[in-house]
Amino acid sequence: MDEQDFERYITTKSNLRSHNSRRHCLSRYRIFIKWLKENNKEVKKSSVEEFLYELSQRRSNNNTLNTYINSLRQLGFYYQDRGIKTDAFEGIHSYPKYRPPIIILSQDEVEKIIYADTRKTSRGPKLDALLFMNQTLRMYLAYTGCRFEESILLKTKYIDLANGKIIIPADIVKNKLSRTLFITEPLISRLKKLTEGKGENDLIFTNSRGRRTHAQEFTDDLHLAAKLCGITKRVHPHLFRHTYGTHLYMATEDIGLVQVVLGHKDIKSTMIYIHIAAEFIRRGMYRHPFVRRQVDPKEFISSIEHVIQGFRLEKDPRFDYLQVKNAINEFTSKLYQSLKPQMNGYYQNLNGQLKELSNIKPINGDLYSFMELKKIFSKIVASLVGNEAKGMKLKNFKVNNKRVLIDIINSND
Repeated sequence: MDEQDFERYITTKSNLRSHNSRRHCLSRYRIFIKWLKENNKEVKKSSVEEFLYELSQRRSNNNTLNTYINSLRQLGFYYQDRGIKTDAFEGIHSYPKYRPPIIILSQDEVEKIIYADTRKTSRGPKLDALLFMNQTLRMYLAYTGCRFEESILLKTKYIDLANGKIIIPADIVKNKLSRTLFITEPLISRLKKLTEGKGENDLIFTNSRGRRTHAQEFTDDLHLAAKLCGITKRVHPHLFRHTYGTHLYMATEDIGLVQVVLGHKDIKSTMIYIHIAAEFIRRGMYRHPFVRRQVDPKEFISSIEHVIQGFRLEKDPRFDYLQVKNAINEFTSKLYQSLKPQMNGYYQNLNGQLKELSNIKPINGDLYSFMELKKIFSKIVASLVGNEAKGMKLKNFKVNNKRVLIDIINSND
């Protein structure tokens, strides 16, 4: 059997559109041919059945078995196209598709993996350049949600770094749908350095030999990066896409936007990114006009706080986090004050906000002054309980592990 001829067939005549699909098909084909030789079998129906049965006994999951079945089907189509008569591949049915639970990376885990230094003991210009490329590809996958295949086939002519725009052309996309994505720093600067001296038809991501990055090479480097970061999750290139899609949905709660950005033809493919967003489903259902009148209004204020916190300004060096925290507290305080009197008096949040004070770093000196603490505490009390602050007694709590006495003056005195 001529492997090159089979490869020509699946490249030019099959419905396997992506390079990755053809690569998988060929690898499964080689395993089947090797099995035939080792067992002195010919290509016939009984041999195909025996081969698939042995695979199933190895406890391969349905998705893995289906890759072999797809390869055997392509082999059957190839025989038909070349005029070779056989019924060996007839009646092969796919197994029900198995969707394993998707475990995503946290934002901190993504950042750690991106910047992990996977050089071992050796150093040098080539290894430094390879590390920079791998780190940039990790960042590109994490910040755009692109498929790995789309990324390694992207050419310099499709990126507009001046405007932070990338066009993913249809000819490198799995479902042949082009789309436009937008990027920011530091990815822009990294891509600019990576494309210096390259022509418009050159690939952006290349290995140390200047050739297209191979999936296995990058995956091995990714595994090492995760190991160095102490991450025990199964990390692979497509996990960046799952992580991006989930975090985008959690930040926007707009499943249509996620579909457009990820380039899904069918919204069903996008729905998997709601898998861990039960809290967002709850919040969304609470907004329904039939339900929301029965929901504690503090739920809505909590939702607003959650959206603001989603921007993670505490990790943005351009913002003074203490001022941001104060601004958020002042804003939410006014929202709480806007509630009608009968809706006030939820003391359960008081302890939580008092604990928050223990995390605030003082502006000057080791401790806040008595008056500073008194003002902060008074604002919290006023925002939570309004006029019900009357008659409150002395309160003790810790700031920087030191006990501070806060005197709340009884308004009846």
